[in-house]
Amino acid sequence: MGSQIPELKLADFRRFDNGARTAIQYLWRESDLLLTVGIIVDVSFSEHSTIPRERKAVEAFLHSIMRSGDRAFLVREPCPTKSTSKGEISRCGGSAIWIR
Repeated sequence: MGSQIPELKLADFRRFDNGARTAIQYLWRESDLLLTVGIIVDVSFSEHSTIPRERKAVEAFLHSIMRSGDRAFLVREPCPTKSTSKGEISRCGGSAIWIR
């Protein structure tokens, strides 16, 4: 994993919103704040063969950045749906939360 670069300044960053460059209002450094990370994973049939590799990559990423007190959650996409007489009902759920 990378290391902190303390000499970065506001001018070293660029922010884009829908392709248009926008101003960054504030930049500050805090290394002791708790981290919450959300990861969305595509588990559609077309990704079936890559899911084991994705699982290992997510696990390695979280182990490399998570510290005591940090939290992470995982969302599966696409969510399976069930057709009913009133339309489709999303059966999402099963999101995992990891607290270290």
